[in-house]
Parts: sequence; structure tokens; C-alpha cells
Amino acid sequence: MHYRYRTYTQEELCVFYRSADVACITPFRDGMNLVAQEFIAASQGGVLILSELTGVAHLLREAVLVNPYDVDGMASAMRMALAMPVEERMERFRCLKRTVRALDVYHWASRFFEALTVVSQG
Repeated sequence: MHYRYRTYTQEELCVFYRSADVACITPFRDGMNLVAQEFIAASQGGVLILSELTGVAHLLREAVLVNPYDVDGMASAMRMALAMPVEERMERFRCLKRTVRALDVYHWASRFFEALTVVSQG
């Protein structure tokens, strides 16, 4: 396990994402969490451990969702991710990849305008 706290270029991040068997992205509070989506886009089959408190957790259901305040739950999730059978790992990854591909700017704009319409009619 490596914890690094500094700025990296996109190229460096892609190398890290591709080489990681597991990415543990567990902020206590967050919005869209583009880091999780970057990991999925760049990875070739890694397992994503994701805080259930992120804004994107409800969309990335195939990630291993955790409560970052639950230390025992986090340890259990890490054990599970590292021991996950290859078939399960790849099926989860395929689903995550499909979801991230669908979350483009057109999807976001469409949902935004739909919400705006609902609000303006209410």
C-alpha cells in the first residue's frame, strides 16, 4: 500500500491507476468524485473501494462501498477487494466502466435541464 500526498500530472496518475489492483477512494464528504471515475476510466480491471458518502456512490454500485468512519469495515473491504475472485472483479469492473462511459457531458446536461424544468414547473 502506498499513500502519496502531492500533485501528479495526468500521465503519472494514469500509470498509478493502471498499475493498482485496488483503489481506495474514501473521503468523508465529496461531490462528483472525479478521482473514482478517472480510476475506472484508466484501470484495466482494478477494484474500486469507494466511500458511500461520495456524490457518485449511488451511481457506482459495483464498487465496494464503505463508510470511511468505520475502521473495521474499511479493513474488511480491503481484505475482500484483495481476495476477490477474478470473475467477480472483472464483472464489477465491466459494469463500472459502462456506467462511467455513460456519464458524459451530454448526460449531465440532459439531467440538469430535466431538473430545471421540474423546478420551474413547481
